[in-house]
Amino acid sequence: MGLRLPDLVGRAMIASEFLIELRRSPETVLAQYDLTEEEGAVVRRALQRLDRHPTPQQIDELKDALLRRLST
Repeated sequence: MGLRLPDLVGRAMIASEFLIELRRSPETVLAQYDLTEEEGAVVRRALQRLDRHPTPQQIDELKDALLRRLST
């Protein structure tokens, strides 16, 4: 089994470089993960909420959104 949503969320929590790449090239990064359509949509929606130059609060909100999805 490949990388799943928990792997993506964990990496986004600890690796700022990964989060930057996820924002820059979401489809390329998401293709590396075995996500359901719903999981991919949740990640894309969370990324769309970020401004071009997100504040630390917006980054925290993205992480919170991913964690909420993971916990359901």
